[in-house]
Amino acid sequence: MLKAEESIISQAVGTNEVVKNISRRNSEPDGSSSIVSSSSQIPTKLVTLTMPQSSPNMPPRPEFTPFQVPNLCETSPYDDKDFWTYPERCGWVIHTKDTQCHVLCLPGSCRHQNETRVRPPIFSRVDHEPVTASDKVAFLQGWLFFGLLTEVSNLCGLDLDIVAEFIVEDGLVSTARLNGLPGRWYEAVARTGRAGNKTLMQSILTFARHSRLMLLEEFISEHTFRFEYTYTECRVLQSLQVLIRIIGLHLLLHVYTPGFTATEEEGWGHQRIVNSLGYAVDLGEGTHQLSMLAYDDLEEQGWCQSEISLLGAEERRIRLSPSSSKD
Repeated sequence: MLKAEESIISQAVGTNEVVKNISRRNSEPDGSSSIVSSSSQIPTKLVTLTMPQSSPNMPPRPEFTPFQVPNLCETSPYDDKDFWTYPERCGWVIHTKDTQCHVLCLPGSCRHQNETRVRPPIFSRVDHEPVTASDKVAFLQGWLFFGLLTEVSNLCGLDLDIVAEFIVEDGLVSTARLNGLPGRWYEAVARTGRAGNKTLMQSILTFARHSRLMLLEEFISEHTFRFEYTYTECRVLQSLQVLIRIIGLHLLLHVYTPGFTATEEEGWGHQRIVNSLGYAVDLGEGTHQLSMLAYDDLEEQGWCQSEISLLGAEERRIRLSPSSSKD
């Protein structure tokens, strides 16, 4: 994903004034429908959180560059039962939880305390078998991609056919339909008069924060990863991180709803969403390893170190071939 193409949450926050200006234009009495001005009005025109195209003849720029990954959880798919007890049903034990001690704290940590990257393992198995990288990624894909999509869509009231929309040829999982999903969720919420409903927003954020916590990088020492992933496994983990950021974009639509207000104690501003979900880009499990795989692959292709250093981390990753021998 190129930086110029990718609308991560922190970038969306940087376009705060652009979004607000679009909101004002859409709510003016010019014959078009407003986004929403109260819970009794259903918006028919949504604010986009991506940068506008330079040419009106071009299609809308996606929130994220789509990619495809294998369906590693095909043999044990999400069972559409309770999200929170899914690990137990699959034989996994979770050893951490999100305390949400302050509204601006990151998942699993407190902004008023010094944190270390070396922590106890997040996961173990009920049968006491060792946790492998491949098993962990397959489990997380079922839980934090298919499960998270299911739960957030249910909360928003969107009837989402996940298999039809996200499983493509050869049984691969595509992230393409994540683009536009923030607005589709918002439309579904607005139809029931819940745009800007803080109880709903908190429920959605709780799911997303927990998912982000499950994707923290795991270390056995300051500079040693607990798991070593293949390229494919890194990309699967990346797809989960993209979904979390998509949820963040949806929550920003609520925050930017005209007339939405929140007290300082409630903390419903863009900074809370950025702190809760935005750091998934930098601290997500497998992210640094994907960059390192890309760096090594580019060197093997003949790139010199000075050329590689000119590329951003995302640009390096996108240049790593899916057919790399490192897989």
